[in-house]
Amino acid sequence: MKNLWFLGVLLFSCSLAAEPAKPRTLDAITQWRFVSEAPLSNSPSVYLSQVYIGDLQGNIYALDAATGKPLWQFKAAAPVRTRPIAHASGVIVAAGDTLYSLDIKGQLSWSSQFEAKANKEVLDPWDIYKSSPFLDNKTIYIGTENGELYGYNLTSGKRIYTCKTRVASPIRNQPVSDDQNVYFGNWRGEFFACSLRSSSVVWQYDTRKDKTFSWVNAIQNRATVYRGTVCFTGRHCRQYCLNSSTGEQRDVLVSPTDQWLIGDPAQQDNLVVFGTSDQHLLYARDLRSFKTLWQAKTAGRTWGAAWIGSQAVYAVNNKLQKFDRETGKLIEEIVLPEVYPLRTFGSYEDARPSSHSDVIAVADHLIFAIDNGTVVAAKPF
Repeated sequence: MKNLWFLGVLLFSCSLAAEPAKPRTLDAITQWRFVSEAPLSNSPSVYLSQVYIGDLQGNIYALDAATGKPLWQFKAAAPVRTRPIAHASGVIVAAGDTLYSLDIKGQLSWSSQFEAKANKEVLDPWDIYKSSPFLDNKTIYIGTENGELYGYNLTSGKRIYTCKTRVASPIRNQPVSDDQNVYFGNWRGEFFACSLRSSSVVWQYDTRKDKTFSWVNAIQNRATVYRGTVCFTGRHCRQYCLNSSTGEQRDVLVSPTDQWLIGDPAQQDNLVVFGTSDQHLLYARDLRSFKTLWQAKTAGRTWGAAWIGSQAVYAVNNKLQKFDRETGKLIEEIVLPEVYPLRTFGSYEDARPSSHSDVIAVADHLIFAIDNGTVVAAKPF
């Protein structure tokens, strides 16, 4: 009888030892969280000690990056579907048809209406973002509904730059630049390089000529620039890498399943990482060799930019996921709150992710937004 008792204790102890550790929860790694007054469909921006983000009721918030404490709040006249641009003196936010310049205390420095008419908020059910402002050399660049790219003086708000594409197709992505040109795409799938000096179109590339996606080739995410090459993705289901001076094609990555490549890129030197749509993949590519280094399975569509660390890559979708930087192997993942019910379009089931946000590293934590209106600062795991 004594031996049977000992055997039972031994078996029970072994079963406890063999039981796998339970996955960590979001609460367990949360350093602070902030809840906005309305849903979020964009990314925060951080400069030094302040975090900026806007919600779908037009509220613009500044938070303390260390604690999440609200510092101030400003009310815009339209929903904020864009990523703010923070700088030393404050923040630039686009909401509806207006640019707002706010100082670090939330006071309005200037506002400028950049559309001649009220622009359409949503073009289709997957039109998540509007063109976010981009700051380069004290000029703020932003795309418009009429297909033109405008530039505004950071201090005065005066428009000082106009690139006319002569194509009346909305620009939904954030422009980027190098020392020669500013680059952006439109809803029809045309990609442009405009001269920073003359504001004229240097070249354009029409993805529709490549017999790509049969519906709309919208370029919704920003490009990457690396040593004379500009690369961009979109609903055309490809990553194009072009000569930044001439627009000549250098490389094309085609989605094997002919599905959208919709994730904003994260770039560190020659490494670029971006997410996809229903194929639920995260790609890592070398911008020097144009080789795919790895692809990893994700927990849903990944719209926002990942964060690239020295050892790991973090991305957010329906989960906050950590991947090995060298191999793409999934290391750990944290489940996020479910935000959207499943919606259908005929036989197509549309499963939207809980977050459309970038992951941003600040000091000793990662900051991202969840579409339910929560901004989270999480401890790296």
